[in-house]
Amino acid sequence: CRAYMNPYVKWTDGGARWRCNLCGSMNDTPSGYYSAIDPNTQLRADIMERKELIYSTVEVVATPHYMIRAPMPCVFFFVLDVSKAAVSSGMLARACATIHDVLDKLPGGKRTMIGFITFDSKVHYYSLNGKGPRMHVLPDLDDIFLPEPRDLLTNLFEAKKDVEHLLQTLPAMHEKTEDVEAALGPALEAAHQVMKPMGGRLSLFSATLPSIGNGRLMNRDNPNLLGKPDEHKLLLPATEYYKEKAFQFSHVQITIDVYLFSCHYTDVATLNSLAKFTGGQTNRFPAYFDSKDGEEFYRLLSHALTREQGWESVIRVRVGKGYKVTDFFGNFRLRSTDLLTVPCIDSDKTYALQLAVDEKGVKTPSVSVQSALLYTTSFGERRIRVHTLCVPVTSFTTHIYQSVNSSVLTLMLFKQAIAMVTSSSFDKAREHIRQSVTALLRSYSY
Repeated sequence: CRAYMNPYVKWTDGGARWRCNLCGSMNDTPSGYYSAIDPNTQLRADIMERKELIYSTVEVVATPHYMIRAPMPCVFFFVLDVSKAAVSSGMLARACATIHDVLDKLPGGKRTMIGFITFDSKVHYYSLNGKGPRMHVLPDLDDIFLPEPRDLLTNLFEAKKDVEHLLQTLPAMHEKTEDVEAALGPALEAAHQVMKPMGGRLSLFSATLPSIGNGRLMNRDNPNLLGKPDEHKLLLPATEYYKEKAFQFSHVQITIDVYLFSCHYTDVATLNSLAKFTGGQTNRFPAYFDSKDGEEFYRLLSHALTREQGWESVIRVRVGKGYKVTDFFGNFRLRSTDLLTVPCIDSDKTYALQLAVDEKGVKTPSVSVQSALLYTTSFGERRIRVHTLCVPVTSFTTHIYQSVNSSVLTLMLFKQAIAMVTSSSFDKAREHIRQSVTALLRSYSY
């Protein structure tokens, strides 16, 4: 099963053989890993030297076998709405000021890369090569190309003065704009071309519903559907364009964080696909106005940019014999039944999985779950972080209620309900919650 060694494997034949706690297979111990079993403790004689046999969470440096390219640097790319709504609300000025304030706190040290694109009815690139920032205006939204092969994504340490100057002058450059259009789709296509050789984290700031070019959206809010059987359709994406774009970004190791600020209809259900399938996060400030929301936006953005982060990451989940994973919950792209792609992972991300019995009559005394996160650290080291959980199996519901985490259980229940809303209806989601809670109360006993 290719699981990683952990404290729950069983040693036999004096340490010459071991049984996997996940697949149950008996294996010969490699000569370089062999250690005799202490007759007094029934533990390996070298147990204190084998951290993976003591701790259920370990992290190891990955070998070159786990690399298809050199570890990437930290890459931060910003796509900013500069339409009239973004400028008049104060969003653009606040975003630029926040990014400027955290430049010295971005992870990655002298390897960190940075770039910018702005958009209204046109798309604007910015060259940052140490000679002063230069803006390039894309003339045709249907023909996306790079005006320069380099300098659109630049080393922050080498071009810091240009970056600071751009962030200080960008709000003034657009302060008198009357442009109310938003070419979000073409801006994303341009960002993809700039970032795809490296990957990284893309922060998207939008104050206007995409209204021009590819990815254009319409106001589809319909109050007449509220409370009706088709109400859940309002929560479905209006187009597959942004989901397809998200898959393209994820394929080249790019995560998208979405920040929405419109005072009008926003179509979060459609734009959320960008974050959902790239491992990012969607944040919405309805009717954003800087005097009201500026401090909260500053706190949220500065934390998102400076928190502990991992890059070009994937997660593989293995479960014990006789069990299977039936569903995953979180923001990621599912590449196979047990492999999640999360281009950029951070200290705030949480994922959940749902297990089911796969084989009838299975009577194992415990069930094991192991997750392995392969990622690149912010200082360029490829690592594998392994979590192994082994929990006892019981036929007494009292034992379950004594150890269950009620907060996690409640969150899991609502995650299931939300998924059910988009796939069927609000009524079925409500019924799922009612039946689940009823079943829990009926089975509860002191």
